[in-house]
Amino acid sequence: MFRETLAENTGMLFVYEQPQTRAMWMKNTPLSLDMLFVDSDGTIQHIARNTIPYSTRQIIGPNTTQYVLELRAGITRKLGIRRHDRIENLPPANYSPSSS
Repeated sequence: MFRETLAENTGMLFVYEQPQTRAMWMKNTPLSLDMLFVDSDGTIQHIARNTIPYSTRQIIGPNTTQYVLELRAGITRKLGIRRHDRIENLPPANYSPSSS
Protein backbone atom coordinates (compact mmCIF):
# COMPACT_ATOMS: atom_id res chain seq x y z
CA MET A 1 0.00 0.00 0.00
CA PHE A 2 0.99 3.61 -0.63
CA ARG A 3 3.79 2.52 -2.99
CA GLU A 4 4.13 5.03 -5.82
CA THR A 5 6.78 3.18 -7.84
CA LEU A 6 7.73 -0.42 -8.46
CA ALA A 7 10.76 -1.41 -10.50
CA GLU A 8 10.11 -3.68 -13.45
CA ASN A 9 12.23 -6.49 -11.97
CA THR A 10 10.64 -6.48 -8.50
CA GLY A 11 7.36 -7.51 -6.93
CA MET A 12 5.57 -8.19 -3.68
CA LEU A 13 4.84 -11.77 -2.64
CA PHE A 14 2.11 -12.68 -0.16
CA VAL A 15 2.58 -16.14 1.38
CA TYR A 16 -0.40 -17.80 3.09
CA GLU A 17 -0.39 -20.86 5.35
CA GLN A 18 -3.34 -22.58 3.67
CA PRO A 19 -4.74 -22.45 0.14
CA GLN A 20 -8.12 -20.74 -0.03
CA THR A 21 -9.99 -18.03 -1.89
CA ARG A 22 -8.08 -14.75 -1.61
CA ALA A 23 -9.51 -11.28 -2.09
CA MET A 24 -7.26 -8.28 -2.70
CA TRP A 25 -8.00 -4.63 -3.42
CA MET A 26 -6.19 -1.50 -4.50
CA LYS A 27 -7.31 0.89 -1.77
CA ASN A 28 -4.34 3.10 -0.81
CA THR A 29 -2.34 1.83 -3.80
CA PRO A 30 -1.57 4.62 -6.28
CA LEU A 31 -0.06 2.48 -9.06
CA SER A 32 -1.57 -0.20 -11.23
CA LEU A 33 -0.44 -3.79 -10.68
CA ASP A 34 -0.68 -7.24 -12.22
CA MET A 35 -1.75 -9.76 -9.55
CA LEU A 36 -0.93 -13.44 -9.93
CA PHE A 37 -2.90 -15.91 -7.81
CA VAL A 38 -0.75 -19.02 -7.40
CA ASP A 39 -1.54 -22.45 -5.95
CA SER A 40 0.60 -24.53 -3.60
CA ASP A 41 2.68 -26.14 -6.37
CA GLY A 42 3.49 -22.77 -8.00
CA THR A 43 0.94 -22.88 -10.81
CA ILE A 44 -0.62 -19.55 -11.73
CA GLN A 45 -4.38 -20.04 -11.47
CA HIS A 46 -5.54 -16.48 -12.21
CA ILE A 47 -4.02 -13.20 -13.36
CA ALA A 48 -5.67 -9.84 -12.70
CA ARG A 49 -3.95 -7.45 -15.11
CA ASN A 50 -3.73 -3.66 -14.90
CA THR A 51 -5.61 -3.23 -11.65
CA ILE A 52 -7.24 0.14 -10.98
CA PRO A 53 -5.38 2.37 -8.50
CA TYR A 54 -7.30 3.26 -5.31
CA SER A 55 -10.17 0.91 -6.20
CA THR A 56 -12.01 -0.81 -3.36
CA ARG A 57 -13.40 -3.42 -5.78
CA GLN A 58 -12.34 -6.89 -4.66
CA ILE A 59 -10.02 -8.85 -6.92
CA ILE A 60 -10.74 -12.47 -6.13
CA GLY A 61 -8.51 -15.47 -6.74
CA PRO A 62 -9.59 -19.11 -6.76
CA ASN A 63 -9.98 -21.28 -3.65
CA THR A 64 -6.57 -22.86 -4.37
CA THR A 65 -4.62 -19.63 -3.81
CA GLN A 66 -1.58 -20.08 -1.57
CA TYR A 67 0.44 -17.14 -2.91
CA VAL A 68 -0.32 -13.77 -4.47
CA LEU A 69 2.44 -12.12 -6.46
CA GLU A 70 2.01 -8.44 -7.30
CA LEU A 71 4.04 -7.04 -10.20
CA ARG A 72 4.10 -3.74 -12.02
CA ALA A 73 1.15 -3.46 -14.41
CA GLY A 74 1.93 -4.72 -17.89
CA ILE A 75 4.88 -6.93 -16.96
CA THR A 76 2.91 -10.18 -17.35
CA ARG A 77 2.03 -9.31 -20.96
CA LYS A 78 5.56 -8.07 -21.67
CA LEU A 79 7.08 -11.33 -20.40
CA GLY A 80 4.35 -13.56 -21.81
CA ILE A 81 3.28 -14.83 -18.37
CA ARG A 82 0.01 -16.78 -18.64
CA ARG A 83 -2.41 -18.77 -16.54
CA HIS A 84 -1.06 -22.29 -15.83
CA ASP A 85 2.57 -21.16 -16.06
CA ARG A 86 4.60 -22.22 -13.01
CA ILE A 87 6.66 -20.18 -10.59
CA GLU A 88 9.59 -22.04 -9.06
CA ASN A 89 11.43 -21.58 -5.75
CA LEU A 90 8.52 -20.14 -3.80
CA PRO A 91 9.02 -20.07 -0.04
CA PRO A 92 7.21 -22.74 1.99
CA ALA A 93 3.73 -21.91 3.26
CA ASN A 94 5.02 -21.67 6.83
CA TYR A 95 7.70 -19.16 5.80
CA SER A 96 8.13 -16.16 8.06
CA PRO A 97 10.76 -13.49 7.34
CA SER A 98 11.14 -12.96 11.06
CA SER A 99 12.14 -16.61 11.57
CA SER A 100 14.89 -16.67 8.95
